[in-house]
Amino acid sequence: MKAPRKVPVWLLAAAGVSALVYRFARKQNRGERVGGPISLPKSLWLNYTLLSWFVIPATLLRRQGLSPANRAALQAHLLSFTARGAAEMWMLYRTHSWRCAYGVGHDAVDLVMLSVMMHPSRAESREGVNGVARRHLDSIRGTLVAEMIFASLFNSTVAGQTQGQDGIYFASDEPHFRAINNLTAVVDVVAYARLAMVMRDLVRLDAGGDAVTATA
Repeated sequence: MKAPRKVPVWLLAAAGVSALVYRFARKQNRGERVGGPISLPKSLWLNYTLLSWFVIPATLLRRQGLSPANRAALQAHLLSFTARGAAEMWMLYRTHSWRCAYGVGHDAVDLVMLSVMMHPSRAESREGVNGVARRHLDSIRGTLVAEMIFASLFNSTVAGQTQGQDGIYFASDEPHFRAINNLTAVVDVVAYARLAMVMRDLVRLDAGGDAVTATA
């Protein structure tokens, strides 16, 4: 009788992150909390960014056979966003001095950095772990563009009111956020579909299938 297959640690970490985001969103939408309430599309987007920009890159970096170029790109992105996350949390919840322009600027820097590091001249195999890594790095670049658009629209909607104790940090279900929420919902569908494919491929690699086929 075969022993039951263990659940990968990265999958448990992903589930834990999603549970924390769910708890966070519930708290934000109960009573007066710093940053204000958060809509469902934005809660899903927050969860996606934590999984896609942190959990999956960290998981890929632990894989055997990852090429130097892919490893360097993943490391650079993860270090960049870890530093950004620490600074943003401090400015949001300690100094209350965060501006959307800071995030847009950082997203643009990360996008350019990844684009340079993933230049076609450095193209490598799109099979196995390197194929998964390259496809996920492509997804990160696409969602960085989406995040810059979201942040710019949000800043315009709240007229830059993201600072001080009464700063607004999230799009809520209020009517004036309807366009942003609708756009975010559409991007959520595409982003989660891509994420599901990456997670599927990681599960296959965990099962010993190095020959993961290339997907768009």
